[in-house]
Amino acid sequence: MKILILGYGKTGKELESLLSKENDVYVYDDVILDKENYLSLKKINKELPFFDYVIRSPGISSKSKIYRLSSQLTNHLVSEIEFYNNYFKDKVIIGVTGTNGKTTLVTILNHILSFRYKVAVLGNIGETISSNLERIKKSEILIFELSSFMLEDTYSLRLDYGIITNLSKNHLDKVPFLSFYYASKLKLRSISKNLYIDRKLKKYCYNRSYFVIDEIDAPMIFFDNKFNQNHFKIAYDIAVRLGIRKEDIILTMQSYKVPSFRNELTKLNNLYIVNDSKSTSVESTNACLSIFKGKRRIIILGGIAKSGSFKKLKLNKDDIILSFGRDRYKIVKEIGGIYFNTLKDVISYIKRIKDEVYILFSPGCSSLDEYSSYVERGEIFDKLIQEK
Repeated sequence: MKILILGYGKTGKELESLLSKENDVYVYDDVILDKENYLSLKKINKELPFFDYVIRSPGISSKSKIYRLSSQLTNHLVSEIEFYNNYFKDKVIIGVTGTNGKTTLVTILNHILSFRYKVAVLGNIGETISSNLERIKKSEILIFELSSFMLEDTYSLRLDYGIITNLSKNHLDKVPFLSFYYASKLKLRSISKNLYIDRKLKKYCYNRSYFVIDEIDAPMIFFDNKFNQNHFKIAYDIAVRLGIRKEDIILTMQSYKVPSFRNELTKLNNLYIVNDSKSTSVESTNACLSIFKGKRRIIILGGIAKSGSFKKLKLNKDDIILSFGRDRYKIVKEIGGIYFNTLKDVISYIKRIKDEVYILFSPGCSSLDEYSSYVERGEIFDKLIQEK
């Protein structure tokens, strides 16, 4: 087959490595690559080749010219998940999407279900399908963290359990318009045998049955916020339906740890440090603020602003705002505060503070102006905090 891979990040590279053994594979990326099989937009535009499949990596925007052009150069423009859909037969499949909370929910599901089953976690959480085909074959349950970009080009996937954690403005720099983003997430309405939704999404699900997340009857587990309690409710309900005993669910949760860089709390001398580097939107920062409301707070924001005004942050009147990164001036213009050139400069400033205060590192922005991911940003924040 003749295949074009759109995007040459982790997903694209692993797709190429696997598929090039038996297929005629070409790659496109926004960055010009010194590769014999690289096709530039100019070359594609000139030659208009036809492909049996075009496989899109999540980093390629549906607003881009290459995406719109390549959709007319194949009968099969698909996501990685769609391309490998035949591997998922005879598996229990759980799909998790939403604007916030996906990763935490996926980790709770994996933690509980692994008590009894062989589980593979894939998708937006970092594990590509291409590098896990053998593991998928041996697994009994597949858990997919599904981004809107993945869902845009996924058609035949069928979920035993589909979850939409919530919906709010996000990725407006990469999608044509807001309702397009919402609609891609809401695909789970038609592909899920059992559907779990946030209460606010009931208006979109009038023509089918569903479970409202906060109405699920489940034991109370100690979490630092209501969001994680709701995540547990979903995981608990699914685990019971899959035959895991209630007492075993409670037992296994005793060893659960919250994912890295999602509201991780540590204490350093007089400072309570919260590393919420995973926050890449105003909405996710608001989730962090709701957990630590009523505290004396210094809030660190910065990076590439994605969508939503910072004026929508639920701030206390005595909150102190520190901003850094590419869009620091936008933050200061909208909500005030002090701006710094780098994160290192911010940390130098807060280390001079002698009072007891909560430092909320919840950037509310993409990390890609300075870092490869929110993970690298979170690691560097921790390193800078610990430095003498």
